[in-house]
Amino acid sequence: MLNSLRHLKLALATLICVVGLFSCQRINHSNEAEDFEDAKEFLYFQHTSWIAVQFAEHINSTGSTLGLNVQMMDSLSKQLKSTYLIIDSSYLDNNGIEYELAFNKQNSGNYSPFENFTPYQFEGKLNITVDQNYREINSKSEINISESNPLIVEYPNFGRVKVYGTIELERISAPSIRVKYKDFKIVSEDDSYHWDADLEYSWLKGFDTDGLWNDQIQFKGNGKLVELGEKEDPSEFQILSPLTKSFEPGCSDYFQMGSLLLSTKEDKFNIDFDPFKNGSCSSLVRITNEKVELEFTGP
Repeated sequence: MLNSLRHLKLALATLICVVGLFSCQRINHSNEAEDFEDAKEFLYFQHTSWIAVQFAEHINSTGSTLGLNVQMMDSLSKQLKSTYLIIDSSYLDNNGIEYELAFNKQNSGNYSPFENFTPYQFEGKLNITVDQNYREINSKSEINISESNPLIVEYPNFGRVKVYGTIELERISAPSIRVKYKDFKIVSEDDSYHWDADLEYSWLKGFDTDGLWNDQIQFKGNGKLVELGEKEDPSEFQILSPLTKSFEPGCSDYFQMGSLLLSTKEDKFNIDFDPFKNGSCSSLVRITNEKVELEFTGP
């Protein structure tokens, strides 16, 4: 009887050890697997593609009544740590407003969550036009970023990502704006892509107040990522549950809730921005494919 118990305990211990080793291999493999790099890279790309819209939306809604003035732009440029040029400051001439924002990464070296939308260093230039009061239904705005002066974001754990092209914004309801990326390019240190996305962001709170601070916004939509020079096998993404972001100090850089499906030529990934279902302001996401899952701290 004792021998039988000893053999049973030994067998169980061996089984537990094997299962443990197998689990370690899966976890280590998931952290090292090259096929997860596509999902990680996507997270940086989607982050960079949204930053320009954050800057413009913050200013557009602030100058939505009559336009912009020097005092207002001076305050906004300090918040965004940029220099500005007002090309057309009023809606009263029926030409809308137009302004230019120029970023120098030296200006963003000292990060304060009250003054900035992202802790990362960035540089480049945005040209923004707004055709009428930004809060009126059917009002349109356009962000142009030139290839010669792209918007560049520096990620310490990833490297430089630069974007250029056109982003079109259109008010489709009082709390909702449609965002369309047009001829938009994303370039990292290793790859260059065409980014085509049709998104809608809607305010859960704060759409009738100036700027983005203390606002909460959710994103819906889909898009694709195609390597430049290639037409076949694009990577496609679809937002499965709305991505929610709160523009509060220390929180504006992260999606608090939501998930999306990223489909590449080789694999499909579910990216969950709230893996612990607590709505925290965190860059931790859970990436899952058919075999394994990976918890990743991204941008």
